[in-house]
Amino acid sequence: TGANEFFYLDEEKIREWEIEEDFFKPVIKSPRECKRILVNPDELKFKLFMCHKDKKELKGTAALEYIEWGQSQGFHQRPSCASRQYWWQAPVDKGNVFWGKEVREKIAVFCSEYPMYADCRLYLANVSGWYQAILNSTFTAFLAEAMSRNLGGGGGPRSMMVYEVQDLLTIRSDSIDNQTTETTYTLFKRYRSMVLQPFIEDINEPNRRSLDNMIFDVLDLTQGERDAVYEAVISLVEARLKKAGSV
Repeated sequence: TGANEFFYLDEEKIREWEIEEDFFKPVIKSPRECKRILVNPDELKFKLFMCHKDKKELKGTAALEYIEWGQSQGFHQRPSCASRQYWWQAPVDKGNVFWGKEVREKIAVFCSEYPMYADCRLYLANVSGWYQAILNSTFTAFLAEAMSRNLGGGGGPRSMMVYEVQDLLTIRSDSIDNQTTETTYTLFKRYRSMVLQPFIEDINEPNRRSLDNMIFDVLDLTQGERDAVYEAVISLVEARLKKAGSV
């Protein structure tokens, strides 16, 4: 945003300034706010100040008073803000899937039912509902862990760069028929609303296993190969966390 102190509004600040509802939108400030794979806007701490009107259009609004206060604090002189047509215009990129830049013991690609804003601590994209399910399968988690950079040091968090998200291997969309797509998404809707657990515990959750089996079926994996995927991803995650605990 260029000025988080201005653009991120908590309930106290919204009440203090009596900012009109039209001028703030839900925003994911941190992956830690997401208790489930499916993002619940009511569980998010902040709203994003979002205004694309000029001052003449805003005459008589609390939003204008807030903008003028921000200008008195010098926010308009910050490089990111000064480069905009109106300095109070926040970036407008939205997505319905979100990757945290650091992955710890909980592994998830967070999803929303409609496009939302997110802080730069997350990467975002827009994908179909059934593809959200693929991104949250154990097979995709295995690929992400196996292909991640080994940074040495303390381990623990797996740091992700944007190119790693872009290069992440997933199942081809044309490899899944319509019926499988519908079934996969139905299974995912059950799983995505559950409270997110550490991956080592979550991997045995029945709804996740049902989702995984749909993906494994598409890949035509044998039972032995399916077991090997689970063993491999558990081993990779445990090794990463154990390394962190030993430092």
